[in-house]
Amino acid sequence: MSTSARIGRDTQVGTYVRAGFPAIDFEHFHAIELPRRLANGLNERVHWDVKGVAPVAVVLAETGSAWSYIAGPARVEVQRGVVDDAELVLEMPLEAWRDYVHEFRTRFGLLYSKAVHFRRGDFDTWDRWEPAL
Repeated sequence: MSTSARIGRDTQVGTYVRAGFPAIDFEHFHAIELPRRLANGLNERVHWDVKGVAPVAVVLAETGSAWSYIAGPARVEVQRGVVDDAELVLEMPLEAWRDYVHEFRTRFGLLYSKAVHFRRGDFDTWDRWEPAL
């Protein structure tokens, strides 16, 4: 099956490609882009909803690269790696993560397509962070 025929069917080929969205770099997004968004108003929109909730982490299946999302007392922060107290640790392929960030796949889509593996926690645990993510 050609790559274009696999878009939207195969979690290894991102749906975002068909729509012409950029391929987001996982490391750059977490180290630069997400902290910038949080500092420029995103924190005020999401922190209230996850304040006091245990951290979550996302791990790339291909590389093991990981970032944690932590709802501190005053703001949401991201930290490289999986923090010890992460209640939820999601593992997924890079292309599935890109689709998730671009909102072409929901958590239900990732679950049903078997694109996400729960290293720790479960689908219900993900529910608590979903609006903020």
